[in-house]
Amino acid sequence: MVFNAFQGFILAGLVSVRFSLAQGSVASLDVKNSTVLLRGSTPRRWPLGDEDMAFPSEYRFSIHDFHSVLTSEASETFGIHRLSGSKSNELWLNAIEYEWGKLQTRRRLGTNTSVTLSPYLVCDIEEGKVGEKCHSSVESHFGPGMATIYNGYDKSCYIVSATYQVAESAPSYLVVTPLVVEGKIREGVLDEIDSRDALKGLQLIFCPGLGLDEESAKNKVTSIIDGFYEREDNKGRLLSNDSLNLQISHRFLRTDALESTRHEEMQQFWKRKLQDGIEAGLCDEFHNNIEVEIDDFDDGFTVMVPPEFQTMEFRECMHSLVAGFSLSESICSIETKPEFYALNSVAQWVTQSDQQDNRPFFDVGLDGDGEVVQVSDTGLDLDNCYFNDALNGNIAKNGRVDLTKRKVVQYVAYADSREGRSGHGTHVAGTVGGKREGANGIVDGIAPRSKIAFFDIEVTGRPSLSAPNNPSTYFNEGRSASAKIHSASWGTGFNGYSFSERAFDNYMAVYDDFLVIVSAGNSGERGAGTVGSPSTCKNGLSVGSTQNARPHITDSMRGEDYLSGFSSRGPTRDGRAKPDIMAPGHYIRSAEAREDFIGECDDTNPDALTYKSGTSMAAPVVSGTAALVRQYFQEAWYPGGRKGSGVRMNPSSALTKAVLLNGGQTLTAIQNRNGSISSSTQYDFNQRFGRINLIESLPLAGKNSINAIIVDRKSLSNNQEDTYDISIREAECRGPLTTTLVWTDPPAASGCTNCLINDLDLTVDGPGGRIYPNGRSSADTLNNAERIRIDDPVNNRSYRVTVRGANLDRSSQDYSLVVTGCFANPDEESTPQTPSPIRTPNPTPPPEPAPTGGQQQSPSVPIPSPSTCEDGKGTVQVNSVIGEKDCMWLESNKNDYPWLCSFRDVSLECPVACDVCDVFEEDSSEEVGETEIYGVQPSGQSRWHGNMFEVDFLQNIVITEFLLHIRGAGNERRVQIYMIDGAFTGKEFTASSWGNPIVDQQVASEGFGQLTSVNTNISVNGGEKKSFYFTIAGTIEDMVIINGSPAGNVIVQNEDMRIKWGKAISYPFGGTSSQSFDGYGLNGGFQYALRNGSNGCTDSSDAFYVDNVVGDQDCDWVSRNTYRFDHVCKFLAVAIKCPVTCDFCGIKRDD
Repeated sequence: MVFNAFQGFILAGLVSVRFSLAQGSVASLDVKNSTVLLRGSTPRRWPLGDEDMAFPSEYRFSIHDFHSVLTSEASETFGIHRLSGSKSNELWLNAIEYEWGKLQTRRRLGTNTSVTLSPYLVCDIEEGKVGEKCHSSVESHFGPGMATIYNGYDKSCYIVSATYQVAESAPSYLVVTPLVVEGKIREGVLDEIDSRDALKGLQLIFCPGLGLDEESAKNKVTSIIDGFYEREDNKGRLLSNDSLNLQISHRFLRTDALESTRHEEMQQFWKRKLQDGIEAGLCDEFHNNIEVEIDDFDDGFTVMVPPEFQTMEFRECMHSLVAGFSLSESICSIETKPEFYALNSVAQWVTQSDQQDNRPFFDVGLDGDGEVVQVSDTGLDLDNCYFNDALNGNIAKNGRVDLTKRKVVQYVAYADSREGRSGHGTHVAGTVGGKREGANGIVDGIAPRSKIAFFDIEVTGRPSLSAPNNPSTYFNEGRSASAKIHSASWGTGFNGYSFSERAFDNYMAVYDDFLVIVSAGNSGERGAGTVGSPSTCKNGLSVGSTQNARPHITDSMRGEDYLSGFSSRGPTRDGRAKPDIMAPGHYIRSAEAREDFIGECDDTNPDALTYKSGTSMAAPVVSGTAALVRQYFQEAWYPGGRKGSGVRMNPSSALTKAVLLNGGQTLTAIQNRNGSISSSTQYDFNQRFGRINLIESLPLAGKNSINAIIVDRKSLSNNQEDTYDISIREAECRGPLTTTLVWTDPPAASGCTNCLINDLDLTVDGPGGRIYPNGRSSADTLNNAERIRIDDPVNNRSYRVTVRGANLDRSSQDYSLVVTGCFANPDEESTPQTPSPIRTPNPTPPPEPAPTGGQQQSPSVPIPSPSTCEDGKGTVQVNSVIGEKDCMWLESNKNDYPWLCSFRDVSLECPVACDVCDVFEEDSSEEVGETEIYGVQPSGQSRWHGNMFEVDFLQNIVITEFLLHIRGAGNERRVQIYMIDGAFTGKEFTASSWGNPIVDQQVASEGFGQLTSVNTNISVNGGEKKSFYFTIAGTIEDMVIINGSPAGNVIVQNEDMRIKWGKAISYPFGGTSSQSFDGYGLNGGFQYALRNGSNGCTDSSDAFYVDNVVGDQDCDWVSRNTYRFDHVCKFLAVAIKCPVTCDFCGIKRDD
């Protein structure tokens, strides 16, 4: 929403409480050299009695500490680069003393401090705490609604909004300091205002915890600007015009401070700017005419300056505006509004196979069909034959969507509806998905069967682009046209993390299947640190440029294995590695725009095609390739490499990104503009993951022989590890073993110095030891994309891929993983090694023996079976950003999240909202009896990681609890239980044969001699044999089992089940057949109930329609595929047809 901030309001100004720190202050302060905060230090807090000074006698948060977590104008203000450490720190501490004194004085004057919120920087430096624990400790004192700005291994820091009383009473392990005005102004803002020819506005972020919606955010901004012109002082007396305009200056310059609080040059700079601006009374009209647009997530806004006020004479008014906003306790970040610029079909085979004229994905029909790619650029010449639709007519340029159009299905004329002579947008869109009408074209795009949703962001003739202030403005338009990929061939030279990057990351975190692909920039000749905004965001894909391949290169060019000299280089300002991936962008031929010609095409006009160079040309190459990746998963090509060989899936943007990065090939070197060669190596800041090569990323039957493991949206908690075992088999292929981990990280703070919020670790353990990602010798703690490539894995040897939650700010993080190489198919056997069992002393007899073979009565089993069609009062998980919402929210938002109701748990909770009442009815034919316990009493002596055994089920039952014998009373243990059909022989050590655990819970152990209960709800039919693997995650050997007869013999049995002896197996599935520890059995049992009658809970024997890709399948097919695709049974339609396979007994479909 855009509004004039002054419309309908009386101009009035800022009330300032005037005070002097001379009264009740310490006259001098002993300032020591700066001390960096480290977890484990013991900071001293400030005594806060009525007569006490507001500043501590010993302080541990220096200007260098502040600068280490947040970049801002504070570094210039306090002379961090120009003064000695002690002098700059003295100025900083004086300013902090002033701010605390102001807060304390306001308390003493009785100003409404019990409800007045002020922003503070809070750091938890307690040793040994991961980010989640730090977040929790800060939240427990300050409450929810804080912003994480730094989550490292030394400290975790946050911006909070709190009252003075809450801030001053924080526990000693939290270091708290007011957020000074200079700390709110992002680094470089002052230079931008003074150096730009035309400054278009500011972008600001509200302080956290204010609970603003769009309307209250608009009112908040209006009141802040209104406050610049308050007409009364704090005693209600009218101010003269001269006094009026001094209020901002007085507060911002701290004119009543006894000690210097700024570097003298900066103090004089601000005096001049404010004297020539707001104090001179020249800014009233300027402030009256600015407009404000609240962003779509209501946590920030853009201040827009009309063109007539963008001239030199109003620069001081812009400085005054920055000063005024910084004084607001509702504003925590201020930066300039960026100006974006355009960053000016051989590429098909280069990206698909890197073999001349070999397009394996086109050969099998993967050409972008069914995918829509959104392009934001200068304009699009619709009558060019690569976009024209003679049959249906070209799309109207009014933003409406028409998916029946041949090529362009949407045109949003945001800036204008023209494509100028530059033809930048036409060239870019042609590279993504251009397709000559009625014939094969000379320059058909990377995804020629895809369709284009276009967003025009250039007013023809203007030097810079007119991109929306809120990125969601164009992303939402693309989503409305079914686009899940956005191609942006434009940017700025800014190298940091700002309002724009934060907005990009936030959008991709909320809409986790939407991937933004951005050109890195064309400033590579200037060296390192030239990659530009917004490609410096974390969750998007930043694209650099290689040269093209012959014949589309000049005589002096080396070819596609060389990085273009102009391609911008990393790192970002906070040290992250960008760009992510390379693609041909140097001398790319594509469609040309000709306003003076209708229907230009290959053979009708010599100017219908044109060559262009730049990362602008590389980004659409990657965008088109991403469309092929999405088509691959949408049409169920995984895992068999054939269409329909798996289950159709909507890949997350993290998975699409991981696939693109996984196959990247190392470039030889950099060829500079003058022809000279510069070195570049894999993972460096020049080429990162190398040039895209899709044939190395995905199995494709008949085109390559690699296998793949694909994991998407897998949740991981702090210190949790997921492992994947790989056995190399080079009988049919040879090549590297490559694994790539990507996760969608939460948005960071503008100006962050360590922008990664959640840190995951990827490692591979093999014959040569442990390997770390991205060419490093230790964990990568900066980036949310990690890859390990082993060029020559050892044949017939095993490798273990591990993903670990290393340091998460919150309780969990979803990730995506791709593993490719010449390894055994997950269906094949593999046999790793296991250690000898560890013996423990004889156990102390339990106070009361557990039941063994008997029955114990307990309430009926809670089988989900809604007898009435009502929405529940619980919540459903939308995603990691939006979190849990109730059915009322779903009812209002289901058009934006239509996929939610396809999940059975959501439909069960919200059947009315999901409109599925007709498929549920009470299952009257299925009666469930009382629960009973059966198994073996806790008398074992062998201590182990886990136990694998078989059970023959003789009746239809529902298992409601698993009972395990776990040592260490009160200890939290992560119990994982796996279950497969039939015997486990030959599958003891093959994780892929078991799929995901049916139970994965943190439980508190009851201790030695007692049974520990693990809740579940699993239906099993009589006559079935099931194999179970009970294990404790990690290296904890606390499961107690018994030693006895060989595997397969019966331990105990009753009329309902036979529990058999099994084997001792390490976590997870570790061991070899040569060290098979036979004859170990369950020391525990099951709590279960009989199901009388089976008609209400049987799998359909008929084939049923799944979708237009898989076609008709039966429940046997579902059963065979669930271990690979654990999400299949989460879908309501599948669960209803296959309730036994999907453990959905108790819900009956309405035939």
